[in-house]
Amino acid sequence: AARNGQKMVNFAKIVKVIASPGRSILRLLKSDEVLELFDRVLVRVFEKDPHCSMVINIYAWSFESMRHLRTLNNMSIAGKLWEIVLDAIDEELTFATSEIPEQTKYFIEPFVKLFSLGVSQFHCIQRGGSTADWLEFLMHDEAVKIVQELDF
Repeated sequence: AARNGQKMVNFAKIVKVIASPGRSILRLLKSDEVLELFDRVLVRVFEKDPHCSMVINIYAWSFESMRHLRTLNNMSIAGKLWEIVLDAIDEELTFATSEIPEQTKYFIEPFVKLFSLGVSQFHCIQRGGSTADWLEFLMHDEAVKIVQELDF
């Protein structure tokens, strides 16, 4: 009963975010669960590459407006940073998926697999092995198979 109650609480939180996105996003970002997730990802980034962690710290301290984030869109400037951060997020998602119950894993695992395929496509583009768009991985056989399974 307590587990079903927790599921309902989580579902209500998701509905609340969808209902009023502007206000809810700030509240969501300030929640303990999200801050703990950010912390776990940043620890993974630091373990992989302390230099990238320092760059993130510099961005955080010099942040003034949303326009400041535009530099992160420039892959020649921030590409290495994105590689490390996406790898850390991918590792955290894989770990979190391994820790959840089988019934929930059935619904979440395909999205984690798609994210992992996207990260590998990003690495391929960064190495110069592909000139395709980042979302081109969705056209590969494995991604198409996962999407078709989700469609049923």
